[in-house]
Amino acid sequence: AIYAHGANNSAGVVVTTSGVPVDFAGVQSYLDSASNQWANQGTHVNVVNGQLTLNANQGNTTVYFQVTGSQLASLNTLTINAQSTTTVVINVSGKTVNFGNAGFNLNNGIGKQNVLFNFNDATSLGLSGIGVQGSVLAPYANVNFSNGAVYGSLIAYTLSGNGQTS
Repeated sequence: AIYAHGANNSAGVVVTTSGVPVDFAGVQSYLDSASNQWANQGTHVNVVNGQLTLNANQGNTTVYFQVTGSQLASLNTLTINAQSTTTVVINVSGKTVNFGNAGFNLNNGIGKQNVLFNFNDATSLGLSGIGVQGSVLAPYANVNFSNGAVYGSLIAYTLSGNGQTS
């Protein structure tokens, strides 16, 4: 699913909120607040030789990690080791972030439905050449999403490009 203030797809369809039975302002307020609350939580992690491994095998809990936008941009592979009952929130700092050309490994039972990338600082987010295994929360970002997929929800301020979600 894609949620944005203004979303244009390659067919020129514009998503609007008029006549829709959803309180988008209320949802936006909740997601803005949640993104801000989560943003400073978690352990800061390091990317080593293009690899980032997150170990979160606590089960029945939410585990937070901190990574910078430049670290995320340097990734070749992201591996998450966590149980199916664990939720992993990856807080990404930086105003302008590009995330692409990286592979994902989800191990020990965790599924993409339990992974969230929180781009709380971002006002510009580029997604390209990537299959994000999780959801993307970028409530203040103008997202340019080309040549890739998000296997979860994509929540953004604005959206352009021809990427897909499932």
